[in-house]
Amino acid sequence: MSRLPGDPEGDGAHVDAVARLRGRVARGLASVADDAEVQSPSRQSNGDGSVSFHFGGAPCAVHVAQIADGLEMISVTCVVAWDVPDDDRLGALLAAARERTQFGTLRAVAQGTGGSADVVLQYAFPGSGLADEPLRTLLLLVLGGAADARAVFAALGE
Repeated sequence: MSRLPGDPEGDGAHVDAVARLRGRVARGLASVADDAEVQSPSRQSNGDGSVSFHFGGAPCAVHVAQIADGLEMISVTCVVAWDVPDDDRLGALLAAARERTQFGTLRAVAQGTGGSADVVLQYAFPGSGLADEPLRTLLLLVLGGAADARAVFAALGE
Protein backbone atom coordinates (compact mmCIF):
# COMPACT_ATOMS: atom_id res chain seq x y z
CA MET A 1 0.00 0.00 0.00
CA SER A 2 1.43 3.42 -0.90
CA ARG A 3 1.78 5.97 1.86
CA LEU A 4 0.84 9.59 1.54
CA PRO A 5 2.80 12.44 3.17
CA GLY A 6 1.63 12.86 6.75
CA ASP A 7 0.25 9.32 6.83
CA PRO A 8 3.10 7.17 8.17
CA GLU A 9 0.86 4.14 8.65
CA GLY A 10 -0.58 4.35 5.15
CA ASP A 11 -4.09 4.01 6.61
CA GLY A 12 -5.63 7.21 5.28
CA ALA A 13 -5.76 8.85 8.73
CA HIS A 14 -4.97 12.29 7.30
CA VAL A 15 -7.72 11.92 4.68
CA ASP A 16 -10.16 10.95 7.43
CA ALA A 17 -9.19 14.00 9.51
CA VAL A 18 -9.89 16.30 6.55
CA ALA A 19 -13.19 14.55 5.77
CA ARG A 20 -14.30 14.73 9.42
CA LEU A 21 -13.49 18.43 9.66
CA ARG A 22 -15.19 19.11 6.33
CA GLY A 23 -18.30 17.33 7.62
CA ARG A 24 -18.25 19.38 10.83
CA VAL A 25 -18.00 22.57 8.76
CA ALA A 26 -20.97 21.52 6.60
CA ARG A 27 -23.08 20.64 9.65
CA GLY A 28 -22.18 23.91 11.37
CA LEU A 29 -23.19 25.94 8.33
CA ALA A 30 -26.39 24.07 7.49
CA SER A 31 -28.58 26.18 9.79
CA VAL A 32 -27.17 29.57 8.75
CA ALA A 33 -26.59 29.27 5.00
CA ASP A 34 -29.04 30.85 2.57
CA ASP A 35 -29.30 27.54 0.71
CA ALA A 36 -31.83 24.95 1.72
CA GLU A 37 -28.95 22.50 1.89
CA VAL A 38 -25.22 23.10 2.13
CA GLN A 39 -23.54 21.19 -0.69
CA SER A 40 -20.65 19.10 0.44
CA PRO A 41 -18.70 16.43 -1.40
CA SER A 42 -20.48 13.74 0.58
CA ARG A 43 -23.83 14.89 -0.86
CA GLN A 44 -22.89 16.14 -4.31
CA SER A 45 -19.58 16.42 -6.07
CA ASN A 46 -18.54 20.02 -6.64
CA GLY A 47 -15.18 19.11 -8.14
CA ASP A 48 -12.75 20.49 -5.58
CA GLY A 49 -13.74 18.91 -2.28
CA SER A 50 -15.08 22.16 -0.87
CA VAL A 51 -18.31 22.86 0.98
CA SER A 52 -20.30 25.37 -1.07
CA PHE A 53 -23.25 27.54 -0.05
CA HIS A 54 -24.59 31.10 -0.09
CA PHE A 55 -24.46 33.44 2.90
CA GLY A 56 -25.95 36.92 2.87
CA GLY A 57 -26.44 36.52 -0.87
CA ALA A 58 -22.74 35.82 -1.48
CA PRO A 59 -21.63 32.49 -2.95
CA CYS A 60 -19.04 30.97 -0.63
CA ALA A 61 -16.83 27.91 -0.47
CA VAL A 62 -14.96 26.41 2.46
CA HIS A 63 -12.04 24.15 1.67
CA VAL A 64 -10.26 21.95 4.25
CA ALA A 65 -6.72 20.74 3.68
CA GLN A 66 -4.08 19.11 5.84
CA ILE A 67 -0.77 20.93 5.59
CA ALA A 68 1.06 18.91 8.27
CA ASP A 69 0.30 16.07 10.68
CA GLY A 70 -2.41 17.33 13.00
CA LEU A 71 -2.77 20.67 11.21
CA GLU A 72 -5.86 20.99 9.06
CA MET A 73 -6.43 24.42 7.57
CA ILE A 74 -9.82 25.87 6.70
CA SER A 75 -9.96 28.34 3.83
CA VAL A 76 -13.09 30.47 3.30
CA THR A 77 -13.71 32.26 -0.01
CA CYS A 78 -16.77 34.41 -0.75
CA VAL A 79 -17.56 36.45 -3.84
CA VAL A 80 -18.75 39.76 -2.44
CA ALA A 81 -19.53 41.49 -5.76
CA TRP A 82 -19.24 40.82 -9.49
CA ASP A 83 -18.48 43.11 -12.40
CA VAL A 84 -17.84 46.22 -10.30
CA PRO A 85 -16.58 49.12 -12.44
CA ASP A 86 -12.80 49.22 -12.03
CA ASP A 87 -12.63 53.00 -11.69
CA ASP A 88 -11.73 55.60 -9.08
CA ARG A 89 -14.68 54.62 -6.86
CA LEU A 90 -13.53 51.02 -6.48
CA GLY A 91 -10.74 51.96 -4.05
CA ALA A 92 -13.14 53.92 -1.84
CA LEU A 93 -15.68 51.10 -1.89
CA LEU A 94 -13.02 48.56 -0.97
CA ALA A 95 -11.86 50.77 1.92
CA ALA A 96 -15.44 51.09 3.20
CA ALA A 97 -15.99 47.34 2.88
CA ARG A 98 -12.71 46.57 4.68
CA GLU A 99 -13.87 48.63 7.64
CA ARG A 100 -16.79 46.20 8.00
CA THR A 101 -14.68 43.03 8.05
CA GLN A 102 -12.70 41.82 11.03
CA PHE A 103 -11.57 38.52 9.54
CA GLY A 104 -10.41 38.08 5.99
CA THR A 105 -8.82 39.91 3.14
CA LEU A 106 -10.93 41.75 0.58
CA ARG A 107 -9.43 42.20 -2.85
CA ALA A 108 -10.55 43.18 -6.30
CA VAL A 109 -9.75 40.80 -9.14
CA ALA A 110 -9.60 42.60 -12.48
CA GLN A 111 -11.62 40.95 -15.25
CA GLY A 112 -9.44 41.25 -18.33
CA THR A 113 -9.78 44.41 -20.38
CA GLY A 114 -13.50 45.00 -19.69
CA GLY A 115 -12.87 47.64 -17.05
CA SER A 116 -14.57 45.67 -14.30
CA ALA A 117 -13.52 43.63 -11.29
CA ASP A 118 -14.90 40.99 -8.94
CA VAL A 119 -14.51 41.52 -5.19
CA VAL A 120 -13.54 38.46 -3.16
CA LEU A 121 -13.10 37.88 0.58
CA GLN A 122 -10.63 35.18 1.65
CA TYR A 123 -9.63 33.96 5.09
CA ALA A 124 -7.73 30.90 6.28
CA PHE A 125 -7.31 29.56 9.79
CA PRO A 126 -6.29 26.31 11.51
CA GLY A 127 -9.28 24.10 12.22
CA SER A 128 -7.43 21.43 14.16
CA GLY A 129 -8.46 21.30 17.77
CA LEU A 130 -11.48 23.59 17.45
CA ALA A 131 -14.63 22.24 19.05
CA ASP A 132 -17.86 22.55 17.06
CA GLU A 133 -19.15 25.77 18.63
CA PRO A 134 -15.87 27.77 18.36
CA LEU A 135 -15.50 26.50 14.76
CA ARG A 136 -19.02 27.66 13.90
CA THR A 137 -18.47 31.00 15.65
CA LEU A 138 -15.29 31.70 13.72
CA LEU A 139 -16.95 30.77 10.44
CA LEU A 140 -19.87 33.08 11.25
CA LEU A 141 -17.51 35.97 12.02
CA VAL A 142 -15.85 35.56 8.61
CA LEU A 143 -19.15 35.11 6.77
CA GLY A 144 -20.76 38.03 8.59
CA GLY A 145 -17.92 40.23 7.36
CA ALA A 146 -18.52 39.04 3.81
CA ALA A 147 -22.23 39.88 4.08
CA ASP A 148 -21.42 43.29 5.55
CA ALA A 149 -18.88 43.98 2.80
CA ARG A 150 -21.45 42.90 0.21
CA ALA A 151 -23.83 45.57 1.51
CA VAL A 152 -21.28 48.24 0.57
CA PHE A 153 -21.44 47.14 -3.07
CA ALA A 154 -25.20 46.69 -3.15
CA ALA A 155 -25.69 50.37 -4.01
CA LEU A 156 -23.97 49.71 -7.36
CA GLY A 157 -26.91 47.60 -8.46
CA GLU A 158 -25.17 44.29 -7.71
